[in-house]
Amino acid sequence: KISLEELLQTANSVEEQNWKVQLAAGVDRIGVGDFTLYDHVLDWTMRLGCEPSRFRSIEDDTDRYFAMARGRTGIPAMDMTKWFDTNYHYEVPEIDQDCSPHANFTSFLDEITRAIDVLGSQRAVPIVLGPLTYVGLSKLKNVAPSDIVKKLTTVYADLFEKIVKLGVAEGQVHEPIL
Repeated sequence: KISLEELLQTANSVEEQNWKVQLAAGVDRIGVGDFTLYDHVLDWTMRLGCEPSRFRSIEDDTDRYFAMARGRTGIPAMDMTKWFDTNYHYEVPEIDQDCSPHANFTSFLDEITRAIDVLGSQRAVPIVLGPLTYVGLSKLKNVAPSDIVKKLTTVYADLFEKIVKLGVAEGQVHEPIL
């Protein structure tokens, strides 16, 4: 067993090595934000502050993240399903009328900053899972998709403002559901 600090250091090292391999190969624009400890959709559930209510009592972000993925005694994990037509599975967001999205972008912005340090602001390209795909892949309970997209709009706007302030040349919003 390793500590959380060791896990995160190792993850950052692997991610940075992956960026350097792409840089050495001459890749002009290198995606940032697609590295994950478990699942990229689960990452966005955390970043958007859309954790299901049964996990909100878990105060530590990392404990909550892995509890959502694997469950805990008395708290079932989120469902998994196939990402479109692939064999990759993702954690299905669960959104109800009580969902109150809020920004939790610190680790994502830190990742972008690390990438800028390694790659430069012209090559580091933040990758954002778009709101239509996020909501379209979610299990919705007693809430219209348009209502959740409206709630998410201000959270995404906040993220884009922060990304622009970091000075990257461009970003990508992935909307594979379209």
